[in-house]
Amino acid sequence: MKRKIIILILLLLPAFYYEVHAQEYKKMMQDGNANFYDIQKAFYKYWAKKEKQEKELDKDRLKQGNGEEQEGEYFQFKRWEYFMGPRVYPSGKIINPAAKAWEAWQTERDNQSLNKSSSLNGAWTAVGPSTYTPGPHGYSGGIGRVNCIAFDPSNASVIYVGCPDGGLWKTTVGGNSWTPLSDGIPIIGVSGIGINPANTSQIYILTGDGDYTNVGSIGILKSVNGGTSWNATSLAFSASTNVRGRKLLLDPTNPAIQFAATSNGVYRTVDSWATNTLVQTGNFWDIEFKPGDHNIVYACNSTRLYRSINNGAGFSLVGSVLPTTGSTRICIGVTPANSAYVYLLYGGTTGLVGLYRSTDSGVNFTLQSNTPNILGYDSLGGDNSSQADYDISLGIDPANAAIVYAGGIEVWKSTNSGVNWTCKSYWVEPNTTGYNHCDQHAFEFNGTTIYTGSDGGIYKSTNGCDDFIQLSNGLQNTQIYNFGGTPQNSNLFLIGCQDNGTGIVDGAANTHTQIWGGDGAHSLIDYTNSNILYYSNTGGNLLRSADGGNNLSTITPSGATGGNWNTPFIMDPITPTTLYTGFSNIYKTINGGTSWSTVLTGAGTQIAFAVGTNTTNTVYAASSSVVRKTINGGTNWTNITGTLPVGSASITFLATSTIDANKVWVTFSGYSAANKVFYSSNGGTSWTNITGALPNIPANCIAYEPGSPNDGIYVGTDVGIYYRNNDLGNWIAYKNGLPNVIVNDFYINTDLNKVTAATFGRGIWTSDLYSYCPVDLSLTPANSPGSGGFQRYTCSGNITGSRTYTTGGIVDVKYNAGTGIVFQPDFNFNPTGGGNFTAYISGCPIPLFSAAPLSGVYDGTAVPWEMTNEPVKQLEKISSVDENNGINVYPNPANDVLNVSFKAPTSKPILIEVRNNFGEIVYSQKVEGLQGNLLKASATKTVSIPTVSLANGIYFVQLKGEGISETKKFSVVK
Repeated sequence: MKRKIIILILLLLPAFYYEVHAQEYKKMMQDGNANFYDIQKAFYKYWAKKEKQEKELDKDRLKQGNGEEQEGEYFQFKRWEYFMGPRVYPSGKIINPAAKAWEAWQTERDNQSLNKSSSLNGAWTAVGPSTYTPGPHGYSGGIGRVNCIAFDPSNASVIYVGCPDGGLWKTTVGGNSWTPLSDGIPIIGVSGIGINPANTSQIYILTGDGDYTNVGSIGILKSVNGGTSWNATSLAFSASTNVRGRKLLLDPTNPAIQFAATSNGVYRTVDSWATNTLVQTGNFWDIEFKPGDHNIVYACNSTRLYRSINNGAGFSLVGSVLPTTGSTRICIGVTPANSAYVYLLYGGTTGLVGLYRSTDSGVNFTLQSNTPNILGYDSLGGDNSSQADYDISLGIDPANAAIVYAGGIEVWKSTNSGVNWTCKSYWVEPNTTGYNHCDQHAFEFNGTTIYTGSDGGIYKSTNGCDDFIQLSNGLQNTQIYNFGGTPQNSNLFLIGCQDNGTGIVDGAANTHTQIWGGDGAHSLIDYTNSNILYYSNTGGNLLRSADGGNNLSTITPSGATGGNWNTPFIMDPITPTTLYTGFSNIYKTINGGTSWSTVLTGAGTQIAFAVGTNTTNTVYAASSSVVRKTINGGTNWTNITGTLPVGSASITFLATSTIDANKVWVTFSGYSAANKVFYSSNGGTSWTNITGALPNIPANCIAYEPGSPNDGIYVGTDVGIYYRNNDLGNWIAYKNGLPNVIVNDFYINTDLNKVTAATFGRGIWTSDLYSYCPVDLSLTPANSPGSGGFQRYTCSGNITGSRTYTTGGIVDVKYNAGTGIVFQPDFNFNPTGGGNFTAYISGCPIPLFSAAPLSGVYDGTAVPWEMTNEPVKQLEKISSVDENNGINVYPNPANDVLNVSFKAPTSKPILIEVRNNFGEIVYSQKVEGLQGNLLKASATKTVSIPTVSLANGIYFVQLKGEGISETKKFSVVK
């Protein structure tokens, strides 16, 4: 007997080791005081013991035709490591990137001069994807992850979903048509939604991605106008407090009483978050009321259940037979069918720990089942897979307390209180079980209809999960790592996405065909043949298709190891069969990946490449801390890191000029304020810091505008896009109409004058390339940016508008044209959130905010240009200025002085102002008008303006006075 006991203990030791050490690194990840490098060390120590078993499982998942998604504990950690590592380098101190983005956004919003000038630039339009179709090798197809679901208490067709990086969305028709409600603020994770049943215009969101650790919480935001605008509440978390928001709960009898379950504990408010109290400390995942009795509240952390009998003012630990170790997460289930029933679903690192039930309102519990493993991949429950701390859900039928639904990787159902189980979904389509994207994050009843939120979107079932209906169409929340485009078709893109594999997006047809599953990564399209595709899984499994994704082959270099989570590869701009990729070594192919040669060993994990166009043998490669260069196609390499601030920030991206391969740019992640973008004009011999006024947030990617004579470059950050060229001399925000979202990659099509951006949470967006002064603009519903923020449009010709501004948080809209503004009959400005519409006839180059609104013609009647809530049809330019009046400036460029010569048909003083490219006044002077015979002759007057103190750059001199309103562009060069 003793021998049997010893054998049993030995058999249990590996599982015990895995549980204990998994708990160690996971607890550290939730600890705001833990260090990134300590967490990293703890994980790899733990994984070294488990690696063989887990890697064998993951190898099986990656086999062609196997169809299983590359998920699991290892991949979840690698996602976090990839995202967080560059942001916390070199200190390793864990921060909250969402809070940092929020701070940067507030600073920019409050900086009047930057905000006003920045909003002039870009006119971004959503491309997609907002639908999907399974392709020949796709599996777990979907659009993007949904964390939580809520319903309008008075209208079952009004549904809200919260996404990890895509914010809050709403449908009023039960799904398949969605509107974003949080684009006007930095894109945030949403893990809890609360609707006031007494006033459904009052919405509360608990921010942060509670199911994983990339996007922390900034607290609770509140809207009083149906999501049009948002305000912070008393529950606010800073960048130094890495708190995760998990669930928001409203008291059914008094919506002013609310609870937030977070990684820092349970918070309670009795006044709609005007104030709050931390009523229970700990890492909490779930919270529920007892149906029909709001005094009893249940809350759980990773291993224990707490119970309150005084409406959550205080909690007590529940003991009984519940396990106290072995679980990484608990989920609570209650039902009005029997209010005394409480179900607890315990999940651990190797699967189901147990389903427990109480029949006396949480006082005592009994084990219902601990097999099969309903949290794994196997539809029979025979594996030991689990990712319970990433996705787990529980639902109890509101009319039958014995019907229990559990969500892990799949959806399972029990009709006898959790004793026996049947798998009701499978993550490969088509199948005989019923398709629902894998990884279940939310399970909600709306009446008798079931709704689930998964890594692929939102689904519903009207027959007890016998089948599912996908409702995600229109929900553009895809998290894209990288993408590629083609000059052959401006609407065609190949995207690599978190959770939703690799897909071909046709923006014109609004289609998204998934051609590979799992986590997609770097993707390229052969620019001479759009059927030739190169793509990859995260971790560096490289693939190639020569027929548009129908057939594929693996082209990973033999023996390649040490690849980045998002392993880079790049195509030669002249010879598309020549590519470079980087693992711990750098490899080159000249035959499209059929074979590879090692061109540099021991380079370290590579994260970025850039290849010259005029000199294709010039190639730049970068790890997180070293930049190298070859001028002979990889035969020899030189370390050109030089003075780059690699001791303070981590490299993220490279770009090189298409005109001169010696011009190269490097971007940096992290929060070292002065270290975002560096430039070299001599191939890396020396470096210049051009960070300028960029916000102190990670710079994730950079793109050079091909053929740009003044070195136009775009930078993608955690809150959108910025642009710079040599004429501007500094950065301008280039995000008019773009959600404030993480931008990861660019594709530029100069033939069509388009720049396209891939975002992490809001899919693909496109805009015209930067133009100092576009000629005409057509602003239609198709290119409307949706809700939120400032919209600024300016051109030298006509603006034609047919947008309807009747919903969304439009704070301020301004149109500025040089010739005329024509509104189609559909145009209407009456946003639910209020705001102002202003029209100008001044055009470029007058900075929009420096121009005063003029008088003009509105529908045949003279009215001011300022309008709110007006049904506008047409606005035309009315000018009292003598069109023969002119303004000349010389010398141009100016050095120490600028002469301004003009005709002045007035005897009254004339105001002369000089503004920089940001619209800021840098010089002003009043001069006397012309008198007597000179006035009658409209003679020329000349004024000298000192420019000796002005920095090099672009400026505008503007004259204002009776009968004159003229502007001229000039530059200062010294």
